[in-house]
Amino acid sequence: MSVPALASNDFSDLPATHWAYADVMKATEAGYFEGTGNNKFSPAVTLGADQFVTLIGRVCYKDEIKSQAGDNWSAPYIRAAKEKGILTGTSLTDATMTKGISRYDMAVILTNAGKLLGATGGAASSSQINDFGDIPTKYVNAVLWAYGNGLLKGDEKDNFNGTKTLSRAEAAT
Repeated sequence: MSVPALASNDFSDLPATHWAYADVMKATEAGYFEGTGNNKFSPAVTLGADQFVTLIGRVCYKDEIKSQAGDNWSAPYIRAAKEKGILTGTSLTDATMTKGISRYDMAVILTNAGKLLGATGGAASSSQINDFGDIPTKYVNAVLWAYGNGLLKGDEKDNFNGTKTLSRAEAAT
């Protein structure tokens, strides 16, 4: 499943001065992301869990994806993520897959996918995360591992904001 590279002027809603411009362009050119139609990327739109799982699948195991009769665009990626254990430990269900993904679930998916790919980096220190005390126990190890492996970071105040949903621009970075 290959997505054609996009020229830098293809997204009318993403000027070169946008904070995520370079990352969005890299992600679209690599075929990990697509626009939302009408020459738009929609950087501020909340990313659905199905979209994030598809993104991870395109990055980690796109050559293994097999569509089945009746599949929608995300079904083969969600099926593969379940089979590979990438969704293990998340709060995601089939019913919530089209809703926004929390940063907690994003951390778990990134950690599971990273470990599946053989990443062996260590965990970050909790002192790097100002709101560490707010992170539920079930997410602590995933958040620390994802931070320690450079897969995510906090906001400008070093808060993780685990309940916050992810925008398309944030996911591209």
